[in-house]
Amino acid sequence: MIGRSGRRKRLAAGKRGRVLFLALLVGSASLLAAGTGSGPGVYAETVPPVGTIRLAGADRYQTAYRIAEELLRERQEDYFSTVVIASGRDFPDALSGGSLAAARDAPLLLTAPEREAELIRFLEARLPKGGTVYLLGGSSAVREELAEKLRQDGWNVLRLGGADRFATNLRILRELPAAPTELLVGCGYAFADALAGGATGRPRLLVRETLSDQQEAYLATAFYTGFILLGGPASVSPAVARQLTRYGPVERLGGRDRYETAAAIADRFFPASARVVLADGRQYADGLAGSPLAFRQQAPLLLTAPERSEPAARYASGKELEQVFLLGGEGALAAAEARAILSAAPDTAEPADQTGAESPGTPEESETPHTHRWRRVREERLEVHVVCQVCGFDFTDHARRHGFAEDPEKRAEYRRQHMSGHMQAGEGSGYGSREVLVPGPEYEICTVCGAVR
Repeated sequence: MIGRSGRRKRLAAGKRGRVLFLALLVGSASLLAAGTGSGPGVYAETVPPVGTIRLAGADRYQTAYRIAEELLRERQEDYFSTVVIASGRDFPDALSGGSLAAARDAPLLLTAPEREAELIRFLEARLPKGGTVYLLGGSSAVREELAEKLRQDGWNVLRLGGADRFATNLRILRELPAAPTELLVGCGYAFADALAGGATGRPRLLVRETLSDQQEAYLATAFYTGFILLGGPASVSPAVARQLTRYGPVERLGGRDRYETAAAIADRFFPASARVVLADGRQYADGLAGSPLAFRQQAPLLLTAPERSEPAARYASGKELEQVFLLGGEGALAAAEARAILSAAPDTAEPADQTGAESPGTPEESETPHTHRWRRVREERLEVHVVCQVCGFDFTDHARRHGFAEDPEKRAEYRRQHMSGHMQAGEGSGYGSREVLVPGPEYEICTVCGAVR
């Protein structure tokens, strides 16, 4: 793809319009800058490695729009016919919906109540009226008010939801076109091992410690050629593996952690890919939004972190890479980190001219000695807090402030009392999780080469 001057000429006119839309969408050029972060924290801009395209916005929601724009650019089109929308505050529905987005050649967009206005602006620009909008999860995940607004505005809205993440997962699986394929099986309570499976486009079944009656009923009527467990026994239990053998052959892809599991998935499904997609393995948002892009590119989704880039580097070793996508800003995936991974490859393609950004230069220019330009940044990290699905009350924060964060019995009792009040009021019950940003360490990063001190 890179280096094909004819295709660039065909895309030149359309690219100006897309860049203008993106700038208007966020009200600033931050969405287009390589250094804006959609992972923890906001970071200084840095020059990405040669041969890469960084797809980044000011946060996870805008990064998802940026990835969607890249999908349109790849298709040489201006509009989608279908979009898939999931909550950006939790992972399960989006994790289930990656295969639906792949099957419908659609982007996977993230939203939250306070981000609905910009979502509607994106749809108005990129989805003609009458197009299909899939909303994943119930009204606590994606508000019914948004669904009604989209219907009134002329879009065909289909909600795929259930009583919990597992029911929603089955509803999405039933929406997929019937085709003999392997079913990926991942943990329903953690995104880490199942995240990289989105690049394959294969359906994913989210499981507990054992298969439920509803899941077994579904498998009894569905046809899959086999089952691939993502992660080790701590992610998908041996009990689930034994149950699945009744329906077909079972294979496990795993490693010591999420990064090795992602590399194992890449080895299994993309043994000789000339393209890779890199995402921060510490958070789920960019990897989930990027899975339809990885599927379209027939590229693996490799996970990395500042101290855990070896598995991705091992996969890249010896491969003649033509295209590398970095998902998220410098705070999610540092240029220096990506450069270290890609140095294992023998060569990379010429740099892509994306969104009007300046070329990062040739390898010789990038390696020329220079005066470091240091910028101080503060890192933030994501914590997962237990919250009430009815009213949003943060149980984790409450337990900390009242001194029983380390007492699991007292935490459980408090949740039961809280839920009992909702049930007595006829409001339902249940609790889930959400991510909360907490301050982390400060450090300095060079805006020229990406060095950190």
